[in-house]
Amino acid sequence: MKLYIITGGPGAGKTTLINALQKRGFKTVPEDARNIIREQMMTDGDGLPWKNKIHYAQLMAEASIHSYLNIMSEPSENTIFFDRGYPIQSAI
Repeated sequence: MKLYIITGGPGAGKTTLINALQKRGFKTVPEDARNIIREQMMTDGDGLPWKNKIHYAQLMAEASIHSYLNIMSEPSENTIFFDRGYPIQSAI
């Protein structure tokens, strides 16, 4: 299994690239930030980068680890692309 993390600044085209790779049949893992921000806004939570950066970073780390573990639990010999990521391999 080959894992790649697509990184870059805001608006650089990471998600556009991930979507194009997915359309070409590659396995992709979406960015966790959008779901976290959506959940926090719906529940009036403070885990947002503009409210509480530490809480937001904790939520991002937990979500990234969860995404990674889910991918690693699926048997695959494919190439997998992550839309951003958290350097967790050394943390697990």
